[in-house]
This record gives sequence, C-alpha cells and structure tokens, in this order.
Amino acid sequence: MNDEAPKGARCEAHGLAYDPTVHPGCVLCRREQAEAEEQQAQPPSRKGAVIALSVSGLILASFGVGAYGYLARQQAALEANGPTEPEVNAVVAALPGVPDHRGTIMLGRTGTDEYGYPNDLPDKLTLQSLLREKRFEELSSHIESFQTAFEQDFKNEKWLAIGLEAFHIADRRLGKLIDQWVKATPGSFAPYLARAEHKVALAWHYRGTNWARLTSNKRFQKMRKVLMPALSDLERALELRPNLSEAWSTKLVIVKGLGADLSTKAEILEAGLRHCPYCFGIREMYLQAIEPRWGGSHELMDRKAADWQFTEQNPRLRQLLGFSDADRCELLATESEPEKALSSCDRALSHGKHVFFLTTKAAALVRLERYDEAIELFTEALEILPQRARSLSARGHALLKAERYEEAIRDLVLVTRLDPVDSEAENDLHHILAKLVRMAYYQAEAGEVEAAIATCDRVLTMHPRYADAFSYRGHAYDKKGDLAHAEKDYLRAIEIDPTNVDTYRGLDRVLFQQNRLDEIVRHWNRYLRRRPRDATAFLERGGAFHRKGERELAKRDVTKACRLGNEEACDTVRRFYPSP
Repeated sequence: MNDEAPKGARCEAHGLAYDPTVHPGCVLCRREQAEAEEQQAQPPSRKGAVIALSVSGLILASFGVGAYGYLARQQAALEANGPTEPEVNAVVAALPGVPDHRGTIMLGRTGTDEYGYPNDLPDKLTLQSLLREKRFEELSSHIESFQTAFEQDFKNEKWLAIGLEAFHIADRRLGKLIDQWVKATPGSFAPYLARAEHKVALAWHYRGTNWARLTSNKRFQKMRKVLMPALSDLERALELRPNLSEAWSTKLVIVKGLGADLSTKAEILEAGLRHCPYCFGIREMYLQAIEPRWGGSHELMDRKAADWQFTEQNPRLRQLLGFSDADRCELLATESEPEKALSSCDRALSHGKHVFFLTTKAAALVRLERYDEAIELFTEALEILPQRARSLSARGHALLKAERYEEAIRDLVLVTRLDPVDSEAENDLHHILAKLVRMAYYQAEAGEVEAAIATCDRVLTMHPRYADAFSYRGHAYDKKGDLAHAEKDYLRAIEIDPTNVDTYRGLDRVLFQQNRLDEIVRHWNRYLRRRPRDATAFLERGGAFHRKGERELAKRDVTKACRLGNEEACDTVRRFYPSP
C-alpha cells in the first residue's frame, strides 16, 4: 500500500498516511467508521428480551399447568360427588310406626282465609296410610274428589296440590307402592299424577341442593333420567282428565329442572290457564320457573305479576307481586347477607303472608341467630299449611338452636313421618337426642345417677325407641347398683340396635358382677355374627373365656383382637399368652 499522500497527511490515531482530498482518514479509520455505521444500521440485539420472554413464558406455562391441574382436581372431586340413593336412617327407622289414619281424609279445619280459600286441607298422613294399606280404589276416589271440588270452585285449587304433596317423597319404597296403584286403577288420573310427584322428588334428591356449578354431571344425568318418565305420567293423566291444572303446574317444575327455555315455560303456563284463568297455583309455579337462576329475571317476574292483578275475581293474586322480592331475600340470605335480605323479605310480605315469604324471612333470621323471631314466622306459615314438611323441618331446626328440645322433637318427628328420607330433619333429630344422652352419661359419671335416669326418661318420652337412651340409662342403673334394671335396659337397647358394641360392653359388666359368664359369651357370639371383625368384641369375649378358665379359647380371641389392631389385646397377649 502506498501510504504517501500528495500533501503528506498522516493519521494521528494509527500513524498511517492518507490523501485527505480522497478519504476522510486512513484505511483503518475508514474500516472502523464502516463497522460503526453497519452496527448502527442493524436492529438492536433482542437477546435479553428473548431471555425475559422465555422466562415469562415458563412462569406462565407453569402457572397454567398448575391452574389446569388444580381445576382438573376440582372437577374430578366434583364428579366424584355422584348421586346417592335415598335411605331411611337408623334413628328414623327406630321411631314407633305411623298411627293408622283417622278415617277422615281432611284435617277438619273450618272457615276460609282472607282471600276466600277454605282453611281445610287434605290430611297427608291419611293419604299415605291408604297407600301403605294398598287401598288403591279408595285412594283414587279421594284424589279425584279434590279435582272435582276444584272444577266446581277454583278456590279449592290447593286441595289437589296438597293431596299430591303426600307423595312428593324421594322414598323408593313409596314408588313401588305407587306402581302397584297404577296397575290397580289404570283408568284414574290419580296414580299417574302421584307417580309424577314422587319422581320429581326423587329427581331433586339426585340433583342435590348445591348451585349448578357445584353439581356433578352424574347428578344432572340421573335427574334427567328420572324426570323424563314423569312427563309421560303427566301426559297420561291429562289424557284421562284434560282440565288438570295441577298437571301443568307439575310440568313447569319438571321443565325448569330440565333447563327449558322461557317460551316453553310460557306455553305450559298458557295451557294450564285455559282451564283456570284466575288460578294462583300455576302462576306461582311459573314465577318460580323464571327466577334469574332459571333463565328469567326479576324484572320479568314483576311484569308478569303486575299483568295478573285480576283481584276482583281472585284477591289472592296480589301475593304474586311479592315473589321477586322473596327470591332476592332468599339469594341474599344464601350469600351470607341475611341483614340485607330482611328488607326484601318485608317488601314481599307487604303483598300478603304467603308461606314462601314467611319462611324465607324466617330462614334469614335464623342465620342472624334471632331464633325466637324466626320461630314465630315459621309458626305463622304452619298455621296456613300445617303439614308442610319444609316448614316443620326449618322450625324444628330453629327450635333446636334455641335449645327448646321437646318442641323441636315434635316438629322433627312429624317431618320424618311425612318424609322418612328427609336427611336434614333426621340429622337434627339425632343431634338433640345424642346431646341429651351424652349429658346423661356425664351425670352418671359424676355420681348424679337419678338425674341421669331422669334425662334418659326425658329422651324416651321424645323418642320411645331411641336405643342409646336405653343404653345410657342402663349405665346409670349400673352405677346405682340396680343390676336388674340395668340388664333390662341394655337388652332393650340391643333389641333395637344389635350393632352397638358399647351396649354389649355395658351388659358384659352387669352380667360379670353376677358371675354369669356363659351368658356373656352368648351375647358376644350374637354380636360377632353381625360384626365378625370387631377387635373389641374378640377382646371382651376373650376376657370372659379367661375368667371361665378356658385358656385356649381366651388366647385365640385375644390373639385375633391383636391381629385386628387392638393394642390392648396385644399387651394382653404379651402378658398372659407369650410365645414359648
């Protein structure tokens, strides 16, 4: 390279000569300048951004996977909560049998209410008794008479509705009897309508009481499977008696559960109103079917209620104006805002004392622990509909909370007579009885045996066949030294409930004090036939054999108890029956 320039210019930075008339600098200067310009022309490096985005992506992906996993687990847990079969629990099953019907089909109440509706109503217990006794012709005749009375005066509309509620029970035993009723009187609409009511109750049992988002698909599927045949029963009932307004009301309940649209519900309503233009019942069912959670709105409810104010023909229609506020009240109370709910309840009640309005406000008061006020409202509701199971169950619960146990028991026992598979009433019933017998136990342990006996007597007044009351009273008599009464009570408890190991242990103590060892063994034999893997029973029977001097049998039983996980039995084996 010729570094000599005509004017002798030299680069200070690099010491190289260059021609300033041709180039701005030496070759190295020009190269550096070119590289700098090239670098400026390129977009900035995204390496850091790529790394940041990658990290963010990983974080989001991890969160997404975690969230998906959480949701999947939640959904799996939800779907695991499938439908259960209704059953009569032990406490309810042990109640004395329902007394035979009184021979009259009505409750015998006189007069009319402020709207001109008769106060008298069908006796649900009598209707159920007729079904259990398989007096099908008589039963059909009574149900048909309610419809005839309605056709003569629409203000008798409650009679058929209340009569059918006698069969609105999820007890499958009842369903089998209704099937026999259908076969016995196939030309009557009555058994078909009753079977539809039973299926609706069964379907809602399978559905459960949770919000839809908290209810498994299995439950919905089972619900739909039961409701579809119920629609067929209603169609058959309408073929046999076309002006059955109550059949259209029941159809509204069914299509609501099936998720029908508003137009379908409106068509059913209009079909029912053709047979009774001033009826209240079917309008009430329609308003409940267009609540917001069922695809409607409070605005639509209010508009419909306002359109139906034919109060000269039926003044009771004024109550329809309160249904949207009653629903608001119920929703607020359910969402843990019972104080706010009360104003909505009061607005509903300003249109009349409907049972739904009264009980909804009462339920909000229970949440506020204002039990006495709630009980008063439940009582008002039960004066209107004395055998409404939901009101009885709710008042029984409020009475329980107020520790008014005898009153609560009366309500809860009646509920279980009307609906033996009502689990909430059964739970409250058992709660009260169990609490009292526990108190009796502690009284006996403290030496207050007479008080303990009196407490058990009190329980047996409430529930004459409550096994634990006999068992704990037997314990009190044992503490008192009255072995004869103790033995009698323990044997009575075992007769009612032959599966309670503690009752057998109490009897064991009483018999041991009398050296009746052979009887002890026989009673444990009886128990172990029912509970063949109960370690406690083997240990106790082993003790009886040991006291009898039958060492090998004792060793066998105690060793068995040890193998079943009883640590006391294992200690006994080591002390008395060590391996050679």
